[in-house]
Amino acid sequence: GLSSFLPLVAALLFGLLAGALVDRWDRRHAMIGTDLASGMLLMILFVVMGQTLETTVKLAALYAISFFAQILRTIATAARVALIPDIVSKDELLAANALDQSTTQLAELLSYPVIAVALMVGPVVSFGVDALTFFASAVFAFLVIAPRTVSTGTQNNTIWADIAAGITITRRLPLVRHILVLSLVVPAIFSLMFTLQLPYAV
Repeated sequence: GLSSFLPLVAALLFGLLAGALVDRWDRRHAMIGTDLASGMLLMILFVVMGQTLETTVKLAALYAISFFAQILRTIATAARVALIPDIVSKDELLAANALDQSTTQLAELLSYPVIAVALMVGPVVSFGVDALTFFASAVFAFLVIAPRTVSTGTQNNTIWADIAAGITITRRLPLVRHILVLSLVVPAIFSLMFTLQLPYAV
């Protein structure tokens, strides 16, 4: 339950900041950096779980890495979404965003049988497999050809001013407000469902 809850807390605390930071960074470099960092975190977890340590130490490592991995994922998602308009025309943007969402969902769907096979080999191995997927993702992000861009308007603003502007826009637009509420409620429901899978299986 805690391992499902902590990533939600990380996304909630860091979500606003991630967008403002990505606007100031090269998005492709942000994607590569977060993929490499995520892979390294999972390799650390792979090593820790393979050691003969106390359960409390292993759980502490799992919780900490789950938290920081979600921060990296939040940055990576913001960078990926912001990069799409840099590499496609305005006419292609709707199709590109739809393709991005569908491939993201498909990859998540396919990850379940892959991780199930990895878990049959051994739970520790699954962390290593997950780490390798992030390193592969970094290679693919490196191959993306995109202009080096930073959002206009961020040069003179502080990060906090950008966050305040985002909150103002969210308050002004009902559709965005509804999406925000759904993006908080739906992951919480899924976390509860995933947490309950273990007692159901037992």
